[in-house]
Amino acid sequence: MSKDANNQPAKNHGMVLLERVVQRLKLARLAATEGRVNDVGKLVEIVREVVRDSRFPIEKRTEVLNLAKALELDSYKRATDLALNDGFESAQKGDMETRYKHIQKARELMVRALGLGAGDDFKQICDKKIEVIMMSGDSKIDVNRKKAKLSTEEILANEKKYSDRRAHPRFTDTVLQVTVNGQTYDTIDWSYGGMMLANHPGPVAGGQIWPCQIRSAGMKRVIETPVEVVRWHEDKTALSLRFVKLPPADLGELLGVVRAKAITEAKAAKASG
Repeated sequence: MSKDANNQPAKNHGMVLLERVVQRLKLARLAATEGRVNDVGKLVEIVREVVRDSRFPIEKRTEVLNLAKALELDSYKRATDLALNDGFESAQKGDMETRYKHIQKARELMVRALGLGAGDDFKQICDKKIEVIMMSGDSKIDVNRKKAKLSTEEILANEKKYSDRRAHPRFTDTVLQVTVNGQTYDTIDWSYGGMMLANHPGPVAGGQIWPCQIRSAGMKRVIETPVEVVRWHEDKTALSLRFVKLPPADLGELLGVVRAKAITEAKAAKASG
């Protein structure tokens, strides 16, 4: 009997183990997008245990372990963002005790995410959001306005239309008008970290710092803030910019536009339903 024939049972079992890992990783990916850190942790532990089996394909081990770690990180980043969203809602409703609990939870999740390799930009954005949440709870809330608020579940469900499943929501429906170098462009999308402008003629070298002005329907004032050029996308004539330093008050202004639109859309959907 040949050597290959002797090794065939081990190879077959190795493929079974690989398939088991693939299925667990698919479940972990779904759980990560929903911020279910405990579920992701359990699935990742199963994956790591399977990979330790000597019959698992050795050429796949590093790739699988790196992917498992990335999914675990994604779950903590998403869970942090969800906790901050809940904290903002509590602040808007005047529930300071619950606001504090959500902020504490977000900070604990953020620390875990940083331990898994989240970058400084993630921490900076989280810190900005926490500042905005704390500022939001400092003003007295009008009673009638409070009664008109939709539930957290309704607002968050509606906001999903404006963001993908990234750790930091990327809004496409709420368009900003951005003026740089004397020209004004609409955003293709934007997030708490930066934005992409449509129909920019380019080419533009990355790394430049520009002053810019941001306007949008529903904003109470024009935001003036420096941005850094990240990349000009020749294939779609779009320009990616990063916020150099967006003060909490400006971030709050942008968040307010998105929240107001989410509430309006949710009310309209509720009325038509």
